[in-house]
Amino acid sequence: MCRKVIQGQKGSTGNFLSHIKYKHPGSLSKVKAAKYSSKFKKSTNDSTLPSVNTQSKLSFGQSTTISKSKVTNLVFEYIVEEMRPMVTCEKPAFRRLIKGLSGITENIALPDRQVMLKKLKLEYLSYSSMLTKLISEHNFICTTADIWSCNNKSYLGMTCHFINENTYSRSSYVLGCRRIKGSHTYDNIAEIINEITQTYKINNSKISHTVTDNASNFGKAFRIF
Repeated sequence: MCRKVIQGQKGSTGNFLSHIKYKHPGSLSKVKAAKYSSKFKKSTNDSTLPSVNTQSKLSFGQSTTISKSKVTNLVFEYIVEEMRPMVTCEKPAFRRLIKGLSGITENIALPDRQVMLKKLKLEYLSYSSMLTKLISEHNFICTTADIWSCNNKSYLGMTCHFINENTYSRSSYVLGCRRIKGSHTYDNIAEIINEITQTYKINNSKISHTVTDNASNFGKAFRIF
């Protein structure tokens, strides 16, 4: 048609059509007809191709079984973090749930409450040792103490808090939760607090403050403590 070189980006025909429109108006209709014919053929060919489903699918043939020790650890963490009774791991529905999710076969025994109790004692000893060492590395700590009742049973809980002398970050840990038998007298409270602090070898001089409510029995307990 002509030897003029027309520049344009890949896939764009605007510059070429403009050149034909103004320099070769008689050929514009032929070019448009050819362009439409090319698009129609491509659309027809695409519609005859088989559709490909690219949606990802789960492979149920692959084994998802996890080890017995992993199951034991997960069950233990669930019972502790959700404060469930140890007998939970022996409930038939709970055991069916664990077997169904873990892929453990019927001939592999799931942990019972005796296994959980043994693991609880080991974890407690490890936690106590860790926290005792950590507290010994700080000059001062702050503690809290509180008493509450549940199902006609009374409990005393204590926590400790301190600032890391190197990073200046605050750390908080549970010191203990003990059952209070009998009345909430100042001497019973003082005895339990003393037992908990002695578990972690905490001297009275290390405790800068203890936060409690304003009950008179707490006040008298700390005067003795």
